[in-house]
Amino acid sequence: FTWENPMSAHGLMHMVISNAHAGDPYKIDTLFMYMANMSWNSSMNTRGVIDMLTDQDENGEYVIPRIIYSDAYSSEMVAYADLILPDATYLERHDCISLLDRPICEADGLADAIRWPVIEPDRDVRGFQSVLCELGAKLDLPGFVNEDGSQKYADYGDYIVSHERKPGIGPLAGFRGDGSDAGRGAPNPKQLERYIENGGFFVEHVPEGANYYKPWNSAYQDWAVKMGIIDSPQPYLFQLYVEPMRKFQRAAEGHGDRQPPVHLRDRIKETLDPLPVWYAPAEASHIDPTE
Repeated sequence: FTWENPMSAHGLMHMVISNAHAGDPYKIDTLFMYMANMSWNSSMNTRGVIDMLTDQDENGEYVIPRIIYSDAYSSEMVAYADLILPDATYLERHDCISLLDRPICEADGLADAIRWPVIEPDRDVRGFQSVLCELGAKLDLPGFVNEDGSQKYADYGDYIVSHERKPGIGPLAGFRGDGSDAGRGAPNPKQLERYIENGGFFVEHVPEGANYYKPWNSAYQDWAVKMGIIDSPQPYLFQLYVEPMRKFQRAAEGHGDRQPPVHLRDRIKETLDPLPVWYAPAEASHIDPTE
């Protein structure tokens, strides 16, 4: 976290190459990346990242010694990789839009989805998630091998169905157990088939009476426990006035020992308002919003 980006919890991926180049927190042997074209648009710093990927030390060796990259296409990142693992496209592999990651939910329902192979690859490629399952087994990583040392998941499709983050909770919430369970339930070997029959998705709507005031509605809290979203009722404070943001603002006003740089004070005071406000995006600062 920095004063430039004080609450950027989701941008850590963009720092991977910078940290690898800087040896922070330690120097690495191999940079392994997937589905992140970091030498082009994903890094927001194209020229700087390319310099890091090609930089050499005083011995003429690359500062980042080896780069392994998986992609379905010849993206810009491929040009800087030492080893390329050709990936399948989304029509040729399984994918899981899971509640454990970034599901397709809406306010009125719990929902997730899958992609599944509709054509066979006509070239020498493999779905990268399946490759990871095999690599995990070859490296004897916990969670990827059975007690006898054999590979735990045949491929990513098997992982989606069989993996449990904790008892009864897996990547997919729908059609668990005998096919009638939702949210919690034992793995169902026919789960993917049921998703396909249903159009590739599952949705469980919030029951009537649990739709509103979710932070304090006991009906919603109990439903969320039943669905596996939480393990016990957890009423929480919904802040319209966000005190942590006000603390940043107060720092910009000169209060406290931790002070932002002078050139960022005005921006912090404007954007970290504790109440919902609108402000012009920084990248549009050259535009007159009244016109």
